[in-house]
Amino acid sequence: MISFSKKTYAFVFSFLLLFFTKSFAVSSQKPHIHGISNLNIAFENKLLNIELKTPLMDIVGFEEKPKNSRQKKALDIASGILKNWKNVFAFKGGSCENEKILMLTGNENKKHTHKHENHKRLDIDTHSDVRVFYGFNCNNLNNLTVVEVLLFKQFPEIQQINVQWVRTNGQGQELLNKDQNKVFFR
Repeated sequence: MISFSKKTYAFVFSFLLLFFTKSFAVSSQKPHIHGISNLNIAFENKLLNIELKTPLMDIVGFEEKPKNSRQKKALDIASGILKNWKNVFAFKGGSCENEKILMLTGNENKKHTHKHENHKRLDIDTHSDVRVFYGFNCNNLNNLTVVEVLLFKQFPEIQQINVQWVRTNGQGQELLNKDQNKVFFR
């Protein structure tokens, strides 16, 4: 049985608060678009929480459950890159240390099958996403002025990243690409 600490619950709860806003609820109902990723950043006290959501296709070149050793290896390599936050982000200021990383691939349920009384059996293909949650403890979060997103170098199929951020003194949105890959907070 899996046991969760209070920090884990706080980490997940912070993300749930951020993501169940009206804008996230509307955007999450849309299917993903290959080449476009989403990044949510939340500041609270000394905690910095970041969630990355990106099509699995942009990370490994396929969306279904790995079918062969080549696909399994590609997924293992991508997981290793994403689980090392220094491959994904560079911070300017803040004195942040990684506390937790949680990665979900979503490729476990390729098809959703169900029956209704008035319908024949339906098979609906779903697009798989990778979701990675990063939690940081920062000694001086108010001094964090820039988050550089390094994903464009690691995964060239990612063309654009939609960023939403929330901190105690404001919120904002940015559209990143390989030429403009930094989020500025001042």
